[in-house]
Amino acid sequence: SDWQIQPMGFDGVEDKALRKHLEEHFSEPIRLKLSSRKGKHGLKAIGTLENSGKRLRAYWRQGAGPSSASSRLTTSDMLKVPYDQAVRSTLPTLEFELQLPPVKKFSKKLPTVVCTVAVEQGAINKKAMVP
Repeated sequence: SDWQIQPMGFDGVEDKALRKHLEEHFSEPIRLKLSSRKGKHGLKAIGTLENSGKRLRAYWRQGAGPSSASSRLTTSDMLKVPYDQAVRSTLPTLEFELQLPPVKKFSKKLPTVVCTVAVEQGAINKKAMVP
């Protein structure tokens, strides 16, 4: 199945070179083609930049959902935490990890971006978009 990650901003990244590198790769939608093959960091996926066709190494895995005791919130805590944290504690999540090319030409360090998506149980409309 395919998933798509929409462009996002990286204003919170202080390193200017890294921020520019991230913005270059996330300036257009990224289509993820999921695979059931195991990889080092989860199940493999292929990320493809929508307009340029450039490919990125990617992984996907089921994240901690409501079954995880560490992520469960009590009713009173639910009112005190941010919305995103409350949703993550009640719904199962999928994590998409994208590894970008190195910022510096001969570096072995690969910048990695992890996107977490809460998934409502039930039928999934393939044409629906998750914001």
